[in-house]
Amino acid sequence: MVEVNYHLGHKFASKRLNIDVERLLVCNNSPSYFTYPIKWTSRFDGFVTTLNSKTVKVVDQIIPQVGGGIVSIHHKGYKVEVIRENLAEEFFLPNGFTTMIYSLSKKIPLQILFDIKELNDAEEWGRNYKIEIISNKTVIYYEKLDCYVAINCPIEFNETWHKKEYEYDKNRSSPHYNRWVYSPGKFFAHNLIITLKKTKKEVLAENEYIETNLQRITSIEEKEFLINIENKGNNDVNIAYNLSKYYLKKLGTKRGIIAGFPWFTQVWTRDELISLKGMYLAGEIEYVKSRLIKYLDLIHADGRLVNHFTGQEKNADGGGWLFRRLLDYYLLSRETSLAFDQKERKKIQTSLETASNCLTKYFKKDHLLHSTNYQTWMDSLRREGARVEIQALDTNLYALLRLITKETSYLTQERKLVKEFKRKFLKGAILKDEVNDLTIRPNVFLAGYVGLRLLKEEEWAKIYRKAIKSLWNEWGGLSTIDKLDSRFHNNHTGENPESYHNGDSWFFINNIAGIAMSRQKGFSKYVKMILQASTKNILEMGSLGCASEVSSSSKLESKGAWLQAWSLATYIELVEVIENG
Repeated sequence: MVEVNYHLGHKFASKRLNIDVERLLVCNNSPSYFTYPIKWTSRFDGFVTTLNSKTVKVVDQIIPQVGGGIVSIHHKGYKVEVIRENLAEEFFLPNGFTTMIYSLSKKIPLQILFDIKELNDAEEWGRNYKIEIISNKTVIYYEKLDCYVAINCPIEFNETWHKKEYEYDKNRSSPHYNRWVYSPGKFFAHNLIITLKKTKKEVLAENEYIETNLQRITSIEEKEFLINIENKGNNDVNIAYNLSKYYLKKLGTKRGIIAGFPWFTQVWTRDELISLKGMYLAGEIEYVKSRLIKYLDLIHADGRLVNHFTGQEKNADGGGWLFRRLLDYYLLSRETSLAFDQKERKKIQTSLETASNCLTKYFKKDHLLHSTNYQTWMDSLRREGARVEIQALDTNLYALLRLITKETSYLTQERKLVKEFKRKFLKGAILKDEVNDLTIRPNVFLAGYVGLRLLKEEEWAKIYRKAIKSLWNEWGGLSTIDKLDSRFHNNHTGENPESYHNGDSWFFINNIAGIAMSRQKGFSKYVKMILQASTKNILEMGSLGCASEVSSSSKLESKGAWLQAWSLATYIELVEVIENG
């Protein structure tokens, strides 16, 4: 057990805990991340950054040669401090750079284990490091990626290779479980600055700039964090809410919102679009607007969006989430200077009318949109057919076009969809997952969140009560399938996807369910428990201060990705709904 302290500045909230800590994580919008493993290590730990659009691991681990055991941890949002018996460490990643900063309370010898590679490259051979000292800096050239790393201090050469055992990866059945990593020798530093760049000139320039301006850069990062702090809810919620805003903004890169660390370093369309409302509420309104307008140009000829911008596979719900977030933005911003202007509204109208015609042509049968296998958010499952949340998302297309054009024809189309939806999906207190599938899943809460107009208030209430009986975990979350179903897995199955959508509890779904239930009477108990569980996940589990991807149903725990954008974004939204109604 370690003492953990959260600080939101002197005049804001603080909290002290004694908990079993797994790891610490800081990140920036390059995008880059650095993790400090405490309980166990993973091959995804260390300093990971971006090089020519590739996700590249640079450092596996930094090991101080003196200092003693960990006494306490202080999470200050923009940086994390680790207090040892005889040493203090702190680290952060400044925005806009491919550099990490690791500072110590005194100058000591350090061992840096390097493992320069593309993040998912498991090849052991051909890893050649060439080292030289330039202007009192250590410069490493890595042949395989033709790149350079600069460290702002010289080295005492003693080249060795170390076999690392990755207990975290072994526990989640994610090979490879071990790897040889490289130590060039000992570094002696007070402020350690490590930079990755393509050329020697670039790496030396950025490293020198950071070193020369370290105090100013640190001050900028602190100010960026503190200036955006808001008081929300009780002390725990207040801390978790502000950390969620900060981390979500860090995931907002020039190319879009990164889905999460360590595995999802691409911009996944569904994940980003779900996260955009949270980003709006976090104050990044212009960013959200620019991303939504950008997406209008990315709708394909069949009316759909690709899963992510580095692939060609499409999904069934990305377009629907675009319709929803455009509608959200329209409603939230229409009385502000950042509302869609006339030209933008025309572009939205043209794009959405085209998308509607294409979706109708290629995917609609009897007013319902159909999917093929592995195209919904439950992408480990064969969910073909007309799925419940896809129809609910479709209502937002008609609602937005009706608002923009003032044409009643879109209301007529929406009413046809509502009539067909109710006829084919509603069976007593059960809302079918598909017209021929009575499996109870939390997609009914998704449908209620994005398609409230599909049913009456009392009908949603009956559906939610029935779903809770089948899906509710007493710690405050929802299983992804009826817990009496033979496919249900009570515990997370690691890299094996068996439990992902057949038992695991997803924090973004829990948060959305909380939002949906907050609109109905009689569900405050469940909303409160969901908020408490999501808050505890952020403050006490996994990577401290970060919202993770999933939990087992059996107990509240941090599983899956260590930092997940849509978990952060929907938490922000849930807090806002509870706070403001």
